[in-house]
Amino acid sequence: MESPKFKIYSSSAGSGKTYTLAKEYIKLALKTTSPWYFNHILAVTFTKAAAQEMKERILKYLYQFSSNDPKEIEASEGIFQQILTELKDEGVQIDEWTLRERANRTFKHIIHEYANFSVSTIDSFVQRIVAAFTEELGFPFNFEVNLDADVLMEGAVEQLFQKVNTDNFEQITEAIQSFAMEKANDGKSWNGLPKELAKFGENLLSDKHQSSVELIADLQPADFLLIEKNLKEYCDNIKGSILQAVNIIFELLDDASLYVNDFSYGESGCMGYFKKIKEGDFFREPGKRVTEALENNIWYSKSKPKEIKIAIDNISDTLVDCGNTILRIHELYKSKYILFQEVAKNLKKLALLSQLKTEIADIQNDTGQIHISEFNRKILEIVMTEPIPFV
Repeated sequence: MESPKFKIYSSSAGSGKTYTLAKEYIKLALKTTSPWYFNHILAVTFTKAAAQEMKERILKYLYQFSSNDPKEIEASEGIFQQILTELKDEGVQIDEWTLRERANRTFKHIIHEYANFSVSTIDSFVQRIVAAFTEELGFPFNFEVNLDADVLMEGAVEQLFQKVNTDNFEQITEAIQSFAMEKANDGKSWNGLPKELAKFGENLLSDKHQSSVELIADLQPADFLLIEKNLKEYCDNIKGSILQAVNIIFELLDDASLYVNDFSYGESGCMGYFKKIKEGDFFREPGKRVTEALENNIWYSKSKPKEIKIAIDNISDTLVDCGNTILRIHELYKSKYILFQEVAKNLKKLALLSQLKTEIADIQNDTGQIHISEFNRKILEIVMTEPIPFV
């Protein structure tokens, strides 16, 4: 009877999966009269340890099957008889002596052609296939897949900083100096810059961000610094317009000898809102008290002294105009302002991203190591673009 084409063995850890898989491998290898049939068998595992254990088990059993030592024969008698019985059940014409002879010949051929003994991890198997077309992929001939992004990125950042103040890298120097000055102005140490840049540079190795990285690949450091300058000018103009309106409000208050607490709700009212904007909270959300004051032109309670009411009434129309101007600026420009502020935070790092990518490529070429992200990406390109991918 023909054996099933597909088998699934499901069991918990330590229940004998390796034993079963080794047995199945040996059955396949000894089913035919050819001692080279193991060349046509592929066994893949998840870990190197599992692959090594499986290899050792297979060689151990084959050696014991072919041995004349009574102790070795006795030690392997259980699995030997199990394999013999299962082969006979599958319709293979074989006896005990023939099985031991095949085991002896197969064992010797595996030893002499150990490189063809294909029990490996999935990664190693894929790498063997890819090694057949390294030129098409642009990989070094003797490449290795690197899984450690941290070490690779730290090396790239170190090489990048070595180029500061050297010929032909003026833009890199300018970007790093600008970054360091920004840290200093914020009261932060620039010593953490390499670590921060390495963390940001991990985007280069992330499949998630590859399409975005490719869109900015042609931009130079000077381009990013110019973009940053333009965004800063745009945001400063918006802030300037808000400050212009709010400064008019407080100039009026000074001229009239009025204070925030002279207005309805004091610090928590409309004038308190304008005060917070003046202090730098440019896009603070207006509450109900603010909108009601501006819509109804009501700025004080009935209990306020008459002279304060007259002073406020004299400037109320201007207060409404300035307040509405601020809210209109919020409506038109708030989303852009916030977006541009967030983008500007990373532009100095983006300015160094292109060079960082070059440093990574140099390290990989020098060491023959390819990071797993690039390895997978190159394979995907082949699979997606070729009508019949080799893999």
